[in-house]
Amino acid sequence: MMSKPDPTDANEQICPLCNKLISKHTPEQMLECSKKLQNVKSEDV
Repeated sequence: MMSKPDPTDANEQICPLCNKLISKHTPEQMLECSKKLQNVKSEDV
């Protein structure tokens, strides 16, 4: 029998840049990661 996923983890998103839970980011980390993501997206275009 498979165990059910922990409901607290079900809505958690992991940052693709630093591999930390987004909910655990400090405001500074959020800014830094969002800037990096924007740079990556703009380079892909």
